[in-house]
Parts: sequence; C-alpha cells; structure tokens
Amino acid sequence: MFEDYEDDYKSHDEIEKMPIYQKAYEIMELGRKIGTLVSKEDVETADEAEGEMLENYAMYIIENSLMIPAKIAGA
Repeated sequence: MFEDYEDDYKSHDEIEKMPIYQKAYEIMELGRKIGTLVSKEDVETADEAEGEMLENYAMYIIENSLMIPAKIAGA
C-alpha cells in the first residue's frame, strides 16, 4: 500500500539550489535592508501621521519580503 507512494518532496538543500528560491532570498534581503534604512530618526522627524505611515510601510515591506522564500519552498 505505502510502497507505491513516491516521495515528491524536495530536500531543503534541493530547494536552496533552485534559481527562483535564490532570487526570492535576494528579494528578502533587499526588503530587510529597505526596511532598516527607515531609521527611527526618519520616523521621529516626520509629523505623527506621516511617521506612523512610514514605519508601517517599512514593516509591510519586510513582512512581505520574508514570505516569498517560504511560499516558494512550500510550493
């Protein structure tokens, strides 16, 4: 019964070697760098609403860029 089942899952090493995963990892690193470039000073020097929006956009970029490699690995 279970002998006929083929293992379609790839190992973590195989996934890391995929070009699309490597590009997603680069995007993740870029998103993290963009998010950290928005320093606390930038947020503090802007008015309250603008600073909050800037901080939220930075976190949004970081969060979404972190999801891309995970989604590719899970596909």
